[in-house]
Amino acid sequence: MKHLVGSVSWNSNGWAARPTDEDLKRSGHGNVRAGYVGNECLNLAMEAATITKGWKYGAVEKFEQKSRFTNGGLVFLWSRNPGADAAEIVGVLAQVERLGAYSRGHETSAGTLEFNLRLPAVEGLAIRFAPSLAVDPERHLHDGDQQKKGPGQACGCYIDDASARRILEDAAAGGDDRALAIARLYGW
Repeated sequence: MKHLVGSVSWNSNGWAARPTDEDLKRSGHGNVRAGYVGNECLNLAMEAATITKGWKYGAVEKFEQKSRFTNGGLVFLWSRNPGADAAEIVGVLAQVERLGAYSRGHETSAGTLEFNLRLPAVEGLAIRFAPSLAVDPERHLHDGDQQKKGPGQACGCYIDDASARRILEDAAAGGDDRALAIARLYGW
């Protein structure tokens, strides 16, 4: 199974609300600095604005181009806190389905939003790691024999089951037991 580590702009509000003005100014994503904030800011929100007809919706930049992603896989959210040196894996979305393109005109209670992924609207499938997990490329970023550096300009990189399992195990070892429940969903 191919999973994804997707780059998201830093969000001091835990990816459950709009980023702060300071987050927008300090973002490494040019479109965010220019004022466009896609709905990645709601990736970890389990609220009416992201849930319709039993599905929870989210977004990762350029996700519609990730054709090797296996539907039903995991999307790990990678971000860089502007005040920190290293990138962090800040959360995970489980049982994700890739939408072909941004779903424009997706009507929700919060108005019209744009999303490019969805997962079942079940508690525990979208979690922010507490604490965030420092990225260890040697441990976390392999696709078979190939080690990745991270999402880079493509805003995402594929990882294999073994790397995904290690990320979840390391998040659990860091104190977030919810990661183990996700690992069990995948038989790890």
